Amino acid sequence: MSVAQQLVENADVLIENFRPGVMSRLGLGAEEMRQQNSALVYLSLPGFSEQDQELADTPAWEGVIAAAVGQYTDMGLNRILMGINPSFSPLPLASAYAAVLGATAITLALFARYSHGNGDRIEVPVSAALMEGLAYNSMYIHGLPDRYKSPRELEIERRQRTGEPLNLEYTDLQEFLDPFYRTYVCADGRPFYAVCSSHTRHPRACLEVLGLWDEIKAAGIPTHSAYLDQDEWPEGPTVRLFLIRSVNTGQSLYQPG
Repeated sequence: MSVAQQLVENADVLIENFRPGVMSRLGLGAEEMRQQNSALVYLSLPGFSEQDQELADTPAWEGVIAAAVGQYTDMGLNRILMGINPSFSPLPLASAYAAVLGATAITLALFARYSHGNGDRIEVPVSAALMEGLAYNSMYIHGLPDRYKSPRELEIERRQRTGEPLNLEYTDLQEFLDPFYRTYVCADGRPFYAVCSSHTRHPRACLEVLGLWDEIKAAGIPTHSAYLDQDEWPEGPTVRLFLIRSVNTGQSLYQPG
């Protein structure tokens, strides 16, 4: 333990992934280490927050966290439409999100240190990081206008109104997926996964890379933001982007709607 304490004296960053309290019992707690090195950025990545009185002491490996926050049951519109519940995923999503948020927090703390010379104490619970990344899949906003809803949300609501079963096959699900957030198969048989829906600029950049932007512009498809008030929407043909079946086959990307 003395070796670890000596390393901390000249360290910029310390990252630990134990349950709350374990590092203190080992003599490497945040307060002790920051007293030893005031410039230290101390990042804790516990499974559950030290403020969580019910779960803080839980040995929280990936599967425990995923089950606790509902990843296997509540995290996907596809699952609802296909009637799949629960659905196990082997992807370590909680750890991936926690790593990204932790790295971002460390970077910001190191930049801030240039102005005041002090380090920081940061906690990124892995469970909270997973919710940060996936909660949008299970959010419900009362009274949300239909224009803000995805085709999957609208289809779920339609089936619930009419009493139709939620039992779509995967092939039938494709027409309801976001065209900029799904898998495609090229003419040569190779698949690729488009994830271009996180920013207003991403869909256009995707179309430009695929060589389809000029075709879209020529069709006169509006490019205004859907978040403008409707009285600010431009006049003209009502057209919507709805799917890309296979970029290399030349099939149409859009359809009047």
